[in-house]
Amino acid sequence: MGSFFNFYQEEYDKAENPRQRMYLPDGVYSAVIQAVDEVDNGKGSMVVWTLTVPMDGVLMTVQSTNYIPKGIGFLKQALEVIFDDKPERARDIPRWLESAVGATVEIEAKTTKSESNGREYHNIYFRKLVSGSGKPHPRELPPLNDPADGFKQADDGELPF
Repeated sequence: MGSFFNFYQEEYDKAENPRQRMYLPDGVYSAVIQAVDEVDNGKGSMVVWTLTVPMDGVLMTVQSTNYIPKGIGFLKQALEVIFDDKPERARDIPRWLESAVGATVEIEAKTTKSESNGREYHNIYFRKLVSGSGKPHPRELPPLNDPADGFKQADDGELPF
């Protein structure tokens, strides 16, 4: 299949990658949770929050990452801010994350410098819920059939053989 990109190899070869990570300046913002993804990049697991923040008349999309297990406390804190509650079992976290999408939260962007390595870290902290997602609270959803809960009991009439 042909593509108009076939005609732009010279321009592509000369183009520089303008990619630069954009960070929110330190401060407090209102943000909408657009997506929450569980990611395993081969080095470890993380939860990636995709947030939109109105800034200077445009919506800026930022991501905040909780590295697991190291950052699970920050994840737990975020869920407590969003729901004024938290899951009792870690395996229930995905359901809670799904219910958070669409909520508006107040966040704080804060840059800190590590004394040990001198690097700057740009962190986002969930401070309070502004408005809910409109989705049911995770505790209101029907229970999941989870293999960790064991096998479903069936009588002879339910068996296919």
